[in-house]
Amino acid sequence: MRLNPKKCAFGVSSGQFLGQIVNKRGIEPSPSKMEALRNMLDPRTHRDVRVLTGQITALSRFISRSSDCCKPFFQGIRNNDGNIWRPKQREVFEQLKKCLASPLTLTIPKQGEPLYLYMAVTEIAVSAVLLREENLIQQLIFYVSKCLIEAEKRYPLAEKLVSALLTVKRKLRPYFETHTIIVLTTQPIRTVMSKPDLSGRVTKWAIKFGAFDIRYQPRTAQKGQAQWELYVDRPSNHAGAGVRVIFSSPEGVDLKYSMRLDFLASNNVAEYEALVFGLQLAWMLKVRRLAVHSDSRLIVS
Repeated sequence: MRLNPKKCAFGVSSGQFLGQIVNKRGIEPSPSKMEALRNMLDPRTHRDVRVLTGQITALSRFISRSSDCCKPFFQGIRNNDGNIWRPKQREVFEQLKKCLASPLTLTIPKQGEPLYLYMAVTEIAVSAVLLREENLIQQLIFYVSKCLIEAEKRYPLAEKLVSALLTVKRKLRPYFETHTIIVLTTQPIRTVMSKPDLSGRVTKWAIKFGAFDIRYQPRTAQKGQAQWELYVDRPSNHAGAGVRVIFSSPEGVDLKYSMRLDFLASNNVAEYEALVFGLQLAWMLKVRRLAVHSDSRLIVS
């Protein structure tokens, strides 16, 4: 094996590698790719839209939730009237250009330091961001985003997050192999993977994570962030007594749980059982701040 001198560079302070600029500040996108996307005119044909989404994909590690960003463009392609570029698509495109106008620099982690992972789930995609922390300041390392297929869209929320973690592990395997990954989440991912009655797919996922040092921590609420909301109710149930609770997370995600009572109960008793059930779930979810809503003033007081 011999090196090609024309393709090698030694002792340089900055250089282009795999279409990205690597320097002492970190990793930056290629200026030519950024300029091409910023100067791109509004797409007029399906081919123009595919070129646009391809350029976004090439810069996806620098763009938060790139899959969600591309959704309006694909919706435009599916319009029956042939109008692929509407005000919604134009608005998203302009927001993307503004995002690219600011400096996009990703940092390089130090060997052995713990890294932090945040994940988000929408109806169509899962996204994640990998960070490092230095002097209490979090610095970006990598954005990851993936569109959900139809079967994945029907997963429960916690399973979607486990699937998102698996996607991140596949794309960022070198980071998982050399660093401790701390997953910050409001969902009981560890509990989902440790249940004895797991579905087959979750069992396979849990086994794949066993070779890595992955830790889970509750995602603490930031100052000014909304608290969790708990709604307790006794749904209509002619076969017997049942209760239902709904959690609303600070991110606007609703978690619905129900429980059947083995005895006939009045409305107040049923709502009391629902409240106890909800508080137990809140403890399992490690909820710190919780506002309870109920039709029964007796129960709430």
